[in-house]
Amino acid sequence: RYDWARNAAGIVKPAYWKSELEPRPILDWYFSRVARAVHDAEKQLTDATATTKRVRLVGHSAGGWLARVFLSEFVSDLEREERFAALITLGTPHCPAPDGMLDQSRGLLTYIDSNYPGAFHAEQLEYTCVVGEAVTGRLLTKSAHRSTEFQAENSSRAEQLLAYASYLPLCGRGDVVGDGITPSCVGVLDGAREIVLPNAKHSMLTAPDDWYGSDRHLEHWAGFLS
Repeated sequence: RYDWARNAAGIVKPAYWKSELEPRPILDWYFSRVARAVHDAEKQLTDATATTKRVRLVGHSAGGWLARVFLSEFVSDLEREERFAALITLGTPHCPAPDGMLDQSRGLLTYIDSNYPGAFHAEQLEYTCVVGEAVTGRLLTKSAHRSTEFQAENSSRAEQLLAYASYLPLCGRGDVVGDGITPSCVGVLDGAREIVLPNAKHSMLTAPDDWYGSDRHLEHWAGFLS
């Protein structure tokens, strides 16, 4: 989306190149969008016969850690307690990059983890972290090409290679399991409810029938929306 081009403003900041970026004000445009969506949801709850008027946020991928910032810095303590009931994250990389790895968030995850670690507002709202374990990252060696392991798993060679490349900077290892983009080992916050979906993949674009929001997986976490 065009709006994400606004994030390019961070490139000119020295903090970007030092991996010391902070979410605000660079991402305030995004948080404003979330605030409007929350307002719309509250209006629908008011018009409906809902048992609670408090909003439950769902954040997919980076949207999960962006929601953590929103709940921590874009609303007051009183608003958070009165207006929000839960945060559910789907395939979100919650941990900062390990030492020696390229920080793809350019410091944003380090900032969040340092200031709002784990289920930071657990006294006010529920945290649920949903992770997928459909794809094990692998490099395509000659022996791997001949292996029958690929046929035994619900993932292709290309998916496993992409997973390896994606997992490596996020957790320091590529040969771990995850949803094809986010390794499950970085997808759960301390103090949060954990839901592991063995066959869930990351994106609806590449796996419309197998991603977190597909019918086969939705039933495992949608109950925490009510």
